[in-house]
Amino acid sequence: MKEMKKYLDLIPISARQRKRQSRMTRLCIILAVFLVASIFSMADMEIQAQIYRTVQDYGSWHAVLAPW
Repeated sequence: MKEMKKYLDLIPISARQRKRQSRMTRLCIILAVFLVASIFSMADMEIQAQIYRTVQDYGSWHAVLAPW
């Protein structure tokens, strides 16, 4: 019975540790999602800037049809 009491004393300690780990896991996931979203957002802005610059330099020609 004494051994069982020792194991039962570990339950609150384990619960506190898991709560801390769970909080850290959620924080890491949120941070990772934010970083991925910001990287893709910056990449999209760069592509839009390149498209705008290309249209300004060369015009908006998608296809050229030869008159012959």
